Amino acid sequence: MTIFETPVRNKVPEILRSMGEECVSRSVEDEAYLYYLEYRLIEEVEHYLESKDQEDLVDLMEVVERVALLKGITADKLKTMRAEKTSEIGDFSGNVVISTEEGVEPNESFVAALERMKTMIEYD
Repeated sequence: MTIFETPVRNKVPEILRSMGEECVSRSVEDEAYLYYLEYRLIEEVEHYLESKDQEDLVDLMEVVERVALLKGITADKLKTMRAEKTSEIGDFSGNVVISTEEGVEPNESFVAALERMKTMIEYD
Protein backbone atom coordinates (compact mmCIF):
# COMPACT_ATOMS: atom_id res chain seq x y z
CA MET A 1 0.00 0.00 0.00
CA THR A 2 1.38 3.38 -1.01
CA ILE A 3 1.07 6.14 1.54
CA PHE A 4 1.00 9.68 0.21
CA GLU A 5 1.76 12.42 2.70
CA THR A 6 2.07 16.07 1.95
CA PRO A 7 1.53 19.25 3.93
CA VAL A 8 -1.62 21.10 2.89
CA ARG A 9 -3.46 24.25 3.75
CA ASN A 10 -5.58 23.69 6.85
CA LYS A 11 -8.96 23.72 5.02
CA VAL A 12 -7.98 21.17 2.35
CA PRO A 13 -9.06 18.02 4.27
CA GLU A 14 -12.49 19.54 4.92
CA ILE A 15 -12.85 20.58 1.28
CA LEU A 16 -11.88 17.11 0.04
CA ARG A 17 -14.35 15.43 2.39
CA SER A 18 -17.14 17.77 1.24
CA MET A 19 -16.39 16.58 -2.31
CA GLY A 20 -16.86 12.97 -1.21
CA GLU A 21 -13.14 12.16 -1.18
CA GLU A 22 -11.66 10.13 1.63
CA CYS A 23 -8.53 11.39 3.30
CA VAL A 24 -6.80 11.04 6.61
CA SER A 25 -5.29 14.14 8.10
CA ARG A 26 -3.28 14.78 11.23
CA SER A 27 -1.36 17.57 12.83
CA VAL A 28 2.34 17.07 13.40
CA GLU A 29 4.90 18.83 15.57
CA ASP A 30 6.65 21.89 14.16
CA GLU A 31 9.94 20.06 13.54
CA ALA A 32 8.21 17.39 11.47
CA TYR A 33 6.11 19.96 9.62
CA LEU A 34 9.25 21.91 8.73
CA TYR A 35 10.69 18.74 7.20
CA TYR A 36 7.53 18.25 5.10
CA LEU A 37 7.44 21.92 4.07
CA GLU A 38 11.05 21.92 2.91
CA TYR A 39 10.14 19.21 0.42
CA ARG A 40 6.96 21.09 -0.44
CA LEU A 41 9.15 24.08 -1.40
CA ILE A 42 10.74 21.99 -4.13
CA GLU A 43 7.33 20.80 -5.29
CA GLU A 44 5.95 24.35 -5.44
CA VAL A 45 8.95 25.59 -7.44
CA GLU A 46 8.48 22.70 -9.87
CA HIS A 47 4.75 23.51 -10.18
CA TYR A 48 5.54 27.12 -10.99
CA LEU A 49 8.26 26.25 -13.49
CA GLU A 50 5.84 23.95 -15.32
CA SER A 51 2.79 26.21 -15.22
CA LYS A 52 4.15 29.77 -14.98
CA ASP A 53 0.85 30.39 -13.15
CA GLN A 54 0.62 33.18 -10.57
CA GLU A 55 -1.39 30.89 -8.28
CA ASP A 56 1.71 28.69 -7.96
CA LEU A 57 3.71 31.77 -6.93
CA VAL A 58 1.14 32.43 -4.20
CA ASP A 59 1.53 28.85 -2.95
CA LEU A 60 5.31 29.16 -3.05
CA MET A 61 5.22 32.38 -1.02
CA GLU A 62 2.85 30.79 1.51
CA VAL A 63 5.21 27.87 2.03
CA VAL A 64 8.27 30.15 2.29
CA GLU A 65 6.54 32.29 4.91
CA ARG A 66 5.51 29.24 6.97
CA VAL A 67 9.03 27.78 6.78
CA ALA A 68 10.42 31.11 7.97
CA LEU A 69 7.96 31.24 10.85
CA LEU A 70 8.81 27.69 11.91
CA LYS A 71 12.46 28.77 11.94
CA GLY A 72 11.58 31.70 14.21
CA ILE A 73 11.53 34.38 11.53
CA THR A 74 8.39 36.51 11.53
CA ALA A 75 6.98 38.04 8.35
CA ASP A 76 8.23 41.45 9.54
CA LYS A 77 11.72 40.08 10.23
CA LEU A 78 11.75 38.43 6.81
CA LYS A 79 10.83 41.77 5.26
CA THR A 80 13.59 43.50 7.23
CA MET A 81 16.15 40.88 6.21
CA ARG A 82 15.11 41.30 2.58
CA ALA A 83 15.50 45.09 2.83
CA GLU A 84 18.94 44.71 4.41
CA LYS A 85 20.08 42.36 1.67
CA THR A 86 18.67 44.69 -1.00
CA SER A 87 20.52 47.62 0.57
CA GLU A 88 23.77 45.64 0.69
CA ILE A 89 23.81 43.82 -2.66
CA GLY A 90 20.72 45.01 -4.53
CA ASP A 91 17.67 43.15 -5.79
CA PHE A 92 16.56 41.52 -9.01
CA SER A 93 14.79 44.58 -10.48
CA GLY A 94 17.61 45.34 -12.93
CA ASN A 95 17.30 42.01 -14.77
CA VAL A 96 21.08 41.62 -14.44
CA VAL A 97 22.72 38.35 -15.49
CA ILE A 98 26.43 37.61 -15.05
CA SER A 99 28.42 35.20 -17.14
CA THR A 100 31.89 34.28 -18.23
CA GLU A 101 33.02 34.56 -21.82
CA GLU A 102 31.24 32.24 -24.21
CA GLY A 103 32.76 28.80 -24.12
CA VAL A 104 34.83 29.57 -21.03
CA GLU A 105 34.09 27.60 -17.89
CA PRO A 106 33.98 29.73 -14.73
CA ASN A 107 37.29 29.52 -12.89
CA GLU A 108 37.61 28.70 -9.21
CA SER A 109 37.98 32.33 -8.12
CA PHE A 110 34.78 33.32 -9.98
CA VAL A 111 32.84 30.49 -8.31
CA ALA A 112 34.40 31.31 -4.93
CA ALA A 113 33.42 34.97 -5.31
CA LEU A 114 29.82 33.96 -5.97
CA GLU A 115 29.88 31.74 -2.88
CA ARG A 116 31.26 34.63 -0.78
CA MET A 117 28.44 36.85 -2.08
CA LYS A 118 25.93 34.42 -0.57
CA THR A 119 27.38 35.01 2.89
CA MET A 120 27.96 38.77 2.74
CA ILE A 121 25.10 39.62 5.06
CA GLU A 122 24.90 38.18 8.53
CA TYR A 123 21.56 38.30 10.31
CA ASP A 124 20.92 38.50 14.03
